[in-house]
Amino acid sequence: MRRLHIILSIIALLVAVQAVGLLLLGLLIYQATPHDTLARRTFISQIPGMLSSVRVLDRSMNFLYRGQRPPEELPSYRLDIADEDLQRIEDSLPTELPSPWYGNLFLTEDAKDWTDAVFTADGETYDVKIRVRGDIFNHWAYRKKSWRVKFQKEHLFHGMREINFIIPEDRFWFAEALNVYRMRKFNLLHSPLEFVTVSLNGSKPLLYTQIEHWTKEMLEKQGRTGDAHV
Repeated sequence: MRRLHIILSIIALLVAVQAVGLLLLGLLIYQATPHDTLARRTFISQIPGMLSSVRVLDRSMNFLYRGQRPPEELPSYRLDIADEDLQRIEDSLPTELPSPWYGNLFLTEDAKDWTDAVFTADGETYDVKIRVRGDIFNHWAYRKKSWRVKFQKEHLFHGMREINFIIPEDRFWFAEALNVYRMRKFNLLHSPLEFVTVSLNGSKPLLYTQIEHWTKEMLEKQGRTGDAHV
């Protein structure tokens, strides 16, 4: 009987180790695979609740990303959108869901509704156009959304015509920043990237990955002709 207990304990331990290993492997694949690939080209998007469940699990691991505070404060911006315009953006987003978990939902072009907003940085205000950014549901289905901001041609922000504020987990936190750093060192064409905080209508500062959009102005700043095809 004692031998049987030992054998069963060993089997249970092996099963537990394998389960943990599969879980860690799944998280590794999730982190290493672009989310649009997971959502569009794999069976994962067809499983109701799978992407949302993995997202919740990923968020629960955020404490692993914490490190020392940076020596300098991150750039801090403010976005103000009229309540009725913000509600109009919310209303333009899909409401008929393929699954109640946003499992395989994508944003269509007609739902990318531009509206007026005011952008404030370093004490200066800019009249801008703004819309949600990103096709996959994780960019816009929750309270914290990704945004694209377009500045007036005669009032650019640090020489930028359009910028994207993207939820950092979509860019794998530091992975995209590392790629941009390497491209800059090799003098390759790249979209400038930095981490910033954004307050929306007076909310607490939210962490975003700021990426300059591919525009004529961005190309010219990197020594390329503005009408180049990239």
